[in-house]
Amino acid sequence: MLNEAFRQGIWGYVDDALCLVQPWGFDVTEIRVPTRIAYGLTDVLVPRQHGEWLAHNVPNAEVVIDEQGGHFSVPNLVTERFGWLAQPA
Repeated sequence: MLNEAFRQGIWGYVDDALCLVQPWGFDVTEIRVPTRIAYGLTDVLVPRQHGEWLAHNVPNAEVVIDEQGGHFSVPNLVTERFGWLAQPA
C-alpha cells in the first residue's frame, strides 16, 4: 500500500501533513455538498478530536465513528466504507 501511495512522489503526503498545521484555504462551515466524516477512536495518526471538530463544524455531514477502529484499521472494509466515493453521481 505504501508503494502505491508514494508512486507519484511524496507531495500528497506533504499536503496532508501541512493540513494539520495551517489553514486549509476554505471554511468547512461553508461546505454544501454531501459529506461523510469517518474516524476511528483508536487512530494513532490523526487525533479523534479532529474528527469530532469536523463533525461539529461541517453542516449536515454524515458522521461515522468506528469505536474499535483506527486509521484504516480494517483494510478489507475500505471498499465497503469508501466505495461510494467512486460511484457516478
